[in-house]
Amino acid sequence: MQSGTILIKLWFDVSDKEQEARFQARLGRSWKRWKLSPIDLFARSKWFQYSTARDAMFARTSGAVRWSVVPSDDKKAARLNVISHILVGSTS
Repeated sequence: MQSGTILIKLWFDVSDKEQEARFQARLGRSWKRWKLSPIDLFARSKWFQYSTARDAMFARTSGAVRWSVVPSDDKKAARLNVISHILVGSTS
């Protein structure tokens, strides 16, 4: 019996270049600096290792429902793409 639940797996993908630009912008603006914790700054140095781990996760968890990767360098376009993805997916 189907539960009626629709599972959607989304990964918001930000390029290394864009992530660095966002970090630098936050560091340069005192009113945004609070968004960065020491963990964030450490994690930034692990970008490539996280990318490798992400790929392994995709390979292991894309059985019945595949991951949808959303290019997210442009935040507004990413939001619109996700809304479209969800609306089209819910009618299929």
